[in-house]
Amino acid sequence: IMMDDVNCLGDEATLASCTFRDWQNHNCLHSEDAGVVCLAEESHQFGCKSETFRVRLADGDGKNEGRVEVYCGGQWGTVCNNSWSKSDADVICRQLGYPGGVPEASAVFGPGLGPILMDNVQCKGTETSLHQCKFVKWKDQNCRHSEDAGVVCHIAENCTYPECNCQHEGAVRLAGSSYYAEGRVEICHNNLWGTICSNLWDWYEGNIVCQQLQFAAVNRGNNAGFGLGRGPIWMDNVQCHGQEENLSQCDFDGWGVDDCDNGGKANVSLSCTWN
Repeated sequence: IMMDDVNCLGDEATLASCTFRDWQNHNCLHSEDAGVVCLAEESHQFGCKSETFRVRLADGDGKNEGRVEVYCGGQWGTVCNNSWSKSDADVICRQLGYPGGVPEASAVFGPGLGPILMDNVQCKGTETSLHQCKFVKWKDQNCRHSEDAGVVCHIAENCTYPECNCQHEGAVRLAGSSYYAEGRVEICHNNLWGTICSNLWDWYEGNIVCQQLQFAAVNRGNNAGFGLGRGPIWMDNVQCHGQEENLSQCDFDGWGVDDCDNGGKANVSLSCTWN
């Protein structure tokens, strides 16, 4: 038994550079022999060096959204949406130069190609790179590309990108329909279109939206009748009293504050009428 009480700091080039008792000075039996299991570089959390790790968004409508793809081991791959959360989206978006974002799951931006490199990502939200977040070993996953994760990053108010088509704070629009008088209700905040949760949504709120769009009144309303929106859920628990000139003057929980899920509850849709 050549070495005992070995104490390495981790940056030594050889085991002999670590501190230990003198050679062959020990108080051990061979039943205490030490061993290791070495991992291939790509198979553990530190396999992709931080200086070469990269993130990009693919197949979104604008530069600020898309399927999350990461570069590791000389190849691009996707991220599985298990445990995918807003904290993960915030880290990615800040890494790409945006102030934050919202998560998207189930291959909203289409399935990717190549390997699924990360799964069960769990960011605290304070990390500066997705590489710093906890996740299982590289390529260790039980996913399909139908579970590829995505994000929609928020755009700052001084946005100069061409996809910033949301110019007027508090403006509303009806989306997801070929007919201009009906659709999914979306509202503009921080130069980004977002949806509205249906909690407490009623005729009062629908009327305010229709009147803001220069219609007479709401004709009918339903939840997610025109598909799920992308981007943030900007408003929840909206309560209008009828005298407001626009929807943002109504009471609600606060911009981006909601307890909605990603299903139909996260959207309100309506049809407006001229009379």
